[in-house]
Amino acid sequence: MNSRRFQIWHALLFAGGMILLADFSAKQVYWFATGQNQRKAPVHRQTSSLFHHGLRPMTSHMDKFGPLQSMYYINSLGMRDAACREVPLRSSRPRLLIAGDSFVEGVGVSWQQSFVGHLAEALAPRGVEVLNAGVASYAPTVYDAWVTHLIRDKGLQVDRVAVFLDMSDIKDEFHYETDPDGTIRYATFGAIQSEAHRMAAAEFFIDWVETYVEGNFVLVGALMRNLRLLWLKSPLVPWYIRAEDEIPLWGYDWGEYRGPYDSFVSQGLSKADAALTRLATFLRSKAIPMTLVVYPWPQQTRRGMENSKVVTYWQDWSMRNQVDFVSLFPLFIRAGPAEEVIRKYHNPGDSHWNPEGNEFVARYLLSPGSGFPFPEKIKDP
Repeated sequence: MNSRRFQIWHALLFAGGMILLADFSAKQVYWFATGQNQRKAPVHRQTSSLFHHGLRPMTSHMDKFGPLQSMYYINSLGMRDAACREVPLRSSRPRLLIAGDSFVEGVGVSWQQSFVGHLAEALAPRGVEVLNAGVASYAPTVYDAWVTHLIRDKGLQVDRVAVFLDMSDIKDEFHYETDPDGTIRYATFGAIQSEAHRMAAAEFFIDWVETYVEGNFVLVGALMRNLRLLWLKSPLVPWYIRAEDEIPLWGYDWGEYRGPYDSFVSQGLSKADAALTRLATFLRSKAIPMTLVVYPWPQQTRRGMENSKVVTYWQDWSMRNQVDFVSLFPLFIRAGPAEEVIRKYHNPGDSHWNPEGNEFVARYLLSPGSGFPFPEKIKDP
């Protein structure tokens, strides 16, 4: 009897192993046939000893963002551009440097469809050059280090810097710590404790599942993907419920959030404030004007609060730091019924702007009523 049971279990394990092997092999054939490798970073992205990650200079690659894909061209400074071009450090034309995260980088859209691309095309006849310093997942601590490095260490001449502050930046601040030598180190929620450890463990588990299970198996990968999405929305993990972009409630709605993680909001906001203050102080020392731009995610558009804490806090900060301030909250909130605006200007189920949203933002920034200042040639300080 024991022998018979052993044979059954042995047969089941063997069959299961063969199924997993076939499932794994099918996925590897797919990666080989498409010329992709799930575990290798795209050639246009690289790790950075200074800023944790960035874009690889003078490369091009078809970038993927969920179901969307777009061609990327990276210039000599490690910035997304219209082509893989050599950018001189100095120019006779006035230059606008735009810093931010994935919204500025323009994930999911081509350069020509991105709002930075629209600005570059529209301002070129006026003699203004636009440089895109946006990199996905950057936050104020990295904006400060990245822009300062470009201007102070590399000697890049710019005549105005515009920082686009994202809703997720307050949460992303907990991912970065600055070492004594000024380099940025990735520290998953290293600055906060208690619940943050669970969040860090969850993010590690999710990344592992996406890379090594979903990325290497067909059937098992599909099963794990659905289980992962159900788990993220489960009431058992209320601190990690997401509407867009797998970000906890306090992380994407910090302006109006009231709950047990208020201290996380306060700490993240304080860290972001300090980083942008350092950047504003540095730019003033170089006589380079700075603009701060805030914009809503779908959650804030639904709420319809033009004077959200996001707006009032950073408007006050801008006044104290002699920084020009532009809010895009009224632009989206006044554009029509919230759900129609979200469907029209955002990717489905995602906070990022689609091509129409990027054009909408660029058109507004180019209009005289936006208050968005463009650079004039400044003398060396």
